[in-house]
Amino acid sequence: MEELTKLVELLENKGKSTTAAFLNYADSSSLETRLYQLIKDNAVESEPELIQNLYGDFTKANAFKMLKTRVKKKLYNQLLFLDLSGFEISFGSNSAELECRHYLQLANMFRVTGETALARIQLQKAMVLAEEVQLIDCQIEAYKALRAILTIHGFNRREYEECISKLAELYTLAEYEKRADELFHNIKFEYKLGANAGNSLINTLKDVTDELKASWHKTNLYTVFRRYHQLMNFYFELNGDFAAYIDYLNQTFDDYRAGKIHKAYFSESFTKYLLVYAYLKNGDYALGIQEAEQLKKKLPEGSKNWFAHLENYFLLAVHAQKFELAEKILLEAFNNKHFKENNQFAQERWTIFYQVYQSAYGFSIPVKLRKKLIVVQQDKKGFNLWCVILDFMTALDNRHTNLIASEAERMKKYIARYLTAKEDARSKYMLKLLVVAGREFPIDAASCRKKSEYLFSKLQEAPVPGYAYAETEIIPYEDLWEIILQKLDASK
Repeated sequence: MEELTKLVELLENKGKSTTAAFLNYADSSSLETRLYQLIKDNAVESEPELIQNLYGDFTKANAFKMLKTRVKKKLYNQLLFLDLSGFEISFGSNSAELECRHYLQLANMFRVTGETALARIQLQKAMVLAEEVQLIDCQIEAYKALRAILTIHGFNRREYEECISKLAELYTLAEYEKRADELFHNIKFEYKLGANAGNSLINTLKDVTDELKASWHKTNLYTVFRRYHQLMNFYFELNGDFAAYIDYLNQTFDDYRAGKIHKAYFSESFTKYLLVYAYLKNGDYALGIQEAEQLKKKLPEGSKNWFAHLENYFLLAVHAQKFELAEKILLEAFNNKHFKENNQFAQERWTIFYQVYQSAYGFSIPVKLRKKLIVVQQDKKGFNLWCVILDFMTALDNRHTNLIASEAERMKKYIARYLTAKEDARSKYMLKLLVVAGREFPIDAASCRKKSEYLFSKLQEAPVPGYAYAETEIIPYEDLWEIILQKLDASK
């Protein structure tokens, strides 16, 4: 009762203006509420229309400007009470930090208004939450505020010394956290500049992840683990050792189940997504399909994460030659009511998946595809490569000799321009095989197979590059070559 009484007194004496801090949704006669509702309902398309609707006069631009300012101020106030439960937040620690900072803001407000008892209540809430989720910065801010209170009120030496001791401990941990953040952002910057940093970046990553792993084990800080985990994902994306990646991801699950990693810093579904992808890249199709089916049931159907996971699931089915499953997944994706909510790149990827699969295996569904692919054409080592392959397959199906020769010449130029790095070896040899088939057309499969033996052996020997260098093959190149040979025989 005492806390409630103090709150009422504080608002009565110093908070009367807060009654106008929020929109009154119930007052439909208010211009502020009407403006909010018009925008919410998409009832108008332009500012002049809004002015006319609200005032009945286009000349009220200045009044409308002041109205907008008031409404924006009130909406920003209401954002402080936003319910984050419906948002896809990458880490639970982010929402915990927002909650913690809300407590700290209240504590500081109470402290400056002289309500130290109320301030301590909010500080205690912040401390409990921040300690549970290991929010070091929030803990430091809370204990600094407590120290300020203790030097003015109470003068409890034992409590003050405990506060000082805790701050010293937190400052030490903050240095480890600061170091982890610094290493992470430096590496991420280099990584985003492009994967062509190659072995130099891989070696740097190895040294940095070793340091962060040691720091994590020494401090047991979840924040240090998070940076270590993120950089380990970068490391395996670059070096392409997917067998080791599978072992690493399974180990993180073991650590999580053992309580070494807080749920706020670990996403089970995202880690499963990475595991499914690693199984795909490592050729462990049976295990990958098993994990993919389980994960699919846990993701909200039609969500962006669901569609992203479905891509890997589809590729697993194709690589495992589970064609009935692959076709089922294609139907699920295109027939989902949320398909059009995907961004353009995602929709274009599904278009390429379907077109390549249709050309290779003759599967068709009544679906409206994107007529022009724009985003994928920028991905020269990935999906645009499949556009080039698809054009050649289409020319082969149509038995158009001149067009086949033209596509073969186009692929020669494509190899010279875009597939020059050692990580491009598989794609380079695949296109070279197609060039042989195009140059020799019309030719039977047996003759083409003989002429291309050397190139095919080089394709088989070439290692699968890491994710950072190239997209996953929609159809394994070895299988694709057999399909091309079948098309050659069919064209005779």
